[in-house]
Amino acid sequence: QVSSSRSDSDSTVSPTAPRHNVIVKNHSKRKKELVKDSAYWERRRKNNDAAKKSRDSRRQKEDDMACRAATLEQENIKLRAELEQLKNETGHLRALMLHAPVKAPLTLHHPIGSNSLHSNLSMIAAPSVITTTDFCGSLPHLPFNAGPPRNTVLVNNVKT
Repeated sequence: QVSSSRSDSDSTVSPTAPRHNVIVKNHSKRKKELVKDSAYWERRRKNNDAAKKSRDSRRQKEDDMACRAATLEQENIKLRAELEQLKNETGHLRALMLHAPVKAPLTLHHPIGSNSLHSNLSMIAAPSVITTTDFCGSLPHLPFNAGPPRNTVLVNNVKT
């Protein structure tokens, strides 16, 4: 319901003067709007809380990922240094193996018999044992600990 009575003095009316244009609203409609406003603001509050929680969770995940990346970078640096050390050690040992004289005989001769089993066995020489201390004894100790020390290598020689 709208009642309206206009006069020319409406534009000069002070804020404290009674208004001539009055809009009367139904109280039940106003109550619904208040309930609607309340529900709206409750949804907004919940949404803001959820957005804040999501942002905090994302920041935490980013921080965790950055920490993990830093840890992996440090581990990568250590592993690269260890790889370089092992490559150097392998090269050094390879050079020693290629240039060191072999002190054990390479082939052993066995008498050949008429027995076929014995003749087949005569094709295989007895194993020669080469100790690494023969040519690695003068090496400085390298800080490599890969298990129990090995000081012998078993070599099977085959007659050709």
